[in-house]
Amino acid sequence: MKAFRLAALMVFAFVVSATSAMAYSRNFLIVNETAVPITRVEFSVHGMHNWVPSGNNNTISSGQQRYITFNNSNGPCLMQLRVNFSNGAHASWRDGFNFCSVEKVEIRWNGISYVAHYTYAR
Repeated sequence: MKAFRLAALMVFAFVVSATSAMAYSRNFLIVNETAVPITRVEFSVHGMHNWVPSGNNNTISSGQQRYITFNNSNGPCLMQLRVNFSNGAHASWRDGFNFCSVEKVEIRWNGISYVAHYTYAR
């Protein structure tokens, strides 16, 4: 009986630690669904408006996607997002996103402004 309890406790600890590790992953997929290439992806701590480029700033052409990764999981989950386009325009979402939960952000043009459609999958 003790062996069963110990095994059950070990399985529970593994599941909890794996779930906790996933909760702090801020990496996500960004998809450019506009007609204009994205030249830079930037972030700011929520409410600060101090834009810092992501480490993965290769141009994202129309219809392409890029996986954005963060070097550590110690940063804040709630961050603002800004994308810069090759035509000089930019779009920013100052309300921010919870990047610990967002899996994918699709950038679109709705005929008036740039919009972000996001998917929570974690």
